[in-house]
Amino acid sequence: EDHRAINSLCAMNPGSAKLVRELLDEVADLHRDAPFFHLGGDEVNMGCCAACAAKAKKASVSKIYMDLVEPLCAHIASKGHQPMMWADMFLRYYEENRRLAGKVTLVDWNYGATHESKTAYFWRTYQDWTPEQFAAFNEYPKHRQQFEKFFPKSGDKPFDALYTTRYLQSGGYEVIGASAVSTGSNLWLRNLNQGVQNTKYHAASAAQKGMSGILCTRWAECSPCWETTRPGVWAAGAFAWRTDMSLDEFKRDFSQVYFGVADAALVSAVLNTGSLKPVTGGAEFCTGGYDGELGERNVRAEWKANLSRNSPSPERWLETADKFGNAASALNKVAKKFAKKAVRNRFSAEYLLLASEALLLRTKQDQLVLETIMGGHGSAAAWRALMRRQNVLRLKTQLLLKGTVTAKSLKRLLRMWFEGEATLPLVCGERRLYELMRM
Repeated sequence: EDHRAINSLCAMNPGSAKLVRELLDEVADLHRDAPFFHLGGDEVNMGCCAACAAKAKKASVSKIYMDLVEPLCAHIASKGHQPMMWADMFLRYYEENRRLAGKVTLVDWNYGATHESKTAYFWRTYQDWTPEQFAAFNEYPKHRQQFEKFFPKSGDKPFDALYTTRYLQSGGYEVIGASAVSTGSNLWLRNLNQGVQNTKYHAASAAQKGMSGILCTRWAECSPCWETTRPGVWAAGAFAWRTDMSLDEFKRDFSQVYFGVADAALVSAVLNTGSLKPVTGGAEFCTGGYDGELGERNVRAEWKANLSRNSPSPERWLETADKFGNAASALNKVAKKFAKKAVRNRFSAEYLLLASEALLLRTKQDQLVLETIMGGHGSAAAWRALMRRQNVLRLKTQLLLKGTVTAKSLKRLLRMWFEGEATLPLVCGERRLYELMRM
């Protein structure tokens, strides 16, 4: 529709509906017996071009959206499938969001809510808010009024961070909750602790609210290797069957069933390590998009400025790096045992062992970067040694994964892990990170 919204089709363009219908037909023809058909429809930007903006001003963005998706849902229903759609656009734009009640199953996705949540997500502003912040919000009064009855109040026990389900149900929709097990800050090991807690919370919410069930998502671009998320996917089935299952039971049962080892130590270590963030690399630390062409930028000054914005003390970042390293070390120790003891799925244990080695290297990298930023005299020899260890790890990873994925996928995975956010030295083209840091 617009260069500012390249992920969205123009709803006013007749060719948009035609294109989408053709794509839907291609998929439907391959899955004629599927009871459900998920059309997607999430996170779109509408009302950007002149035609859509004019219609939005005269009517609403909600009408633009519904005018596009309603006939598409009817088309899927005519083929014998129950249409499903993500619920976020029904929550962000309320004016005509009841038009499809009884005609589509909505999937209410929320990947951050857990039993410990004290905030709830407000889709109009894309923000997590406390009850006090919601009560003080006056920018969109009509929108706020829509959710006032459902948004959790201060002191509510239990605190319903998934209040949007009740709102959608009140509009006549069948609702399925959706969790995610592929969130996190590095590609080697996802934040499974968050994913498992989120899935457990969704399962309990579904049972309490009489929902049909839950949908556990796993986003491939966030987690390219299945071994990073298997416990989370397994958790969806476990907690859906038994919403009262404790986390300790889950860890023990998963280890027994999946690895054939009655020891929850590996799953506990995976959950603990994945919940921690490394310090360097990725959007959390870098101020620019490091795509392999750093040029002659003063990386040391840029990162130091970034640290100052996020923490008054670089020493605290070192403490974070050490904490991450201790968790990775514990995972490494347990994974070594499981790689030998596992009766089943030994490949997974071997992958987790490699992941722990990668995270240990990330810790060393963090320490070298931070020491240099703080004015230390980081050793070029130390950087070279780190790069050699990374090259060895790359070879070990290639040997482990070879034969399990296509050659093209393997090449992509290796590039993602070793030239993307997984490490920093290999991102820097000519391996000049040390020299750049000393500028």
